[in-house]
Amino acid sequence: KGNLPVIEAIPLQMQQIFYNLVNNGLKFTREGVAPELTISSRMLDDKDKLAQPQLLKDKEYVELSFRDNGIGFSNEYASQIFGLFKRLHSKDSYKGSGIGLALCQRVADNHHGYIYAKGDPGKGASFFVILPTKQW
Repeated sequence: KGNLPVIEAIPLQMQQIFYNLVNNGLKFTREGVAPELTISSRMLDDKDKLAQPQLLKDKEYVELSFRDNGIGFSNEYASQIFGLFKRLHSKDSYKGSGIGLALCQRVADNHHGYIYAKGDPGKGASFFVILPTKQW
């Protein structure tokens, strides 16, 4: 929705985040339901930064969100899915190496940001990438 922000970042690594999150949104679909993926962004305000202690208060941050209408997941697994080779489904059900989300987390960390997810089983998943607009 709208334009995405311009930030200081390594272009190839930003491409990896987009590739992996879009790919997951298209991979983990519900049978008989056309996939929908919404990518949006917003600047975090002071209230947002206060609510997230890992953010520096004197930096500007952007939140990228990737929302899909796929199979979703239970929020109890929200932090586990970013582990290397961690899968919530068998390789037979959904193809992949199990490194995509771990790579996204590594890229976010490398840019002094972070990533987290929220799921709704049977309704979809949302991934949020918080990144500073300028690197230090």
